Amino acid sequence: MPEDIRVTAAKWLFRHDQHFESIPPPSDFSVYAKALLCCANADGNLAPAEREWVVGYFASLGAPAPFIDDLRQYPANEDVLDLISKSSVVAMQGSRRSLLFDAIRASSADKVLHEKERAAIERLAAKLGVSSDELRALEQAHQEEERATTARVKLLFPDGVPF
Repeated sequence: MPEDIRVTAAKWLFRHDQHFESIPPPSDFSVYAKALLCCANADGNLAPAEREWVVGYFASLGAPAPFIDDLRQYPANEDVLDLISKSSVVAMQGSRRSLLFDAIRASSADKVLHEKERAAIERLAAKLGVSSDELRALEQAHQEEERATTARVKLLFPDGVPF
């Protein structure tokens, strides 16, 4: 995808999904994306839907092709706490809840948030100083978002999705 299209897509998604006015610097995308994959692999099974969610998400954020190729091959077997220590931006005050929410979304992409995935996310939340109540609220927000999307799709396509 040409650079201008990638930037346009990233601007739209960040504005639509997070209400950001600009695109965050991509310097810490690698640690963030790998942390999501490691959480999703905490049950010992990185489901294709989980990897596809992370790959698709970062592609929509404008990540370049070599980065996407690296994510497709990444074994996701690092300790997530060691991984995030490599980036001060990922563990920043402003990114903590977003990282946890995205970890919930990635780990649930196969329609199951396994107890070991949840435990990895809880461990990450504790390290980032996010309370268990806040984490439950993030998980609930994800569940509500999923229900709303399902309801919208049923309204738009009552006879089933065409594609």
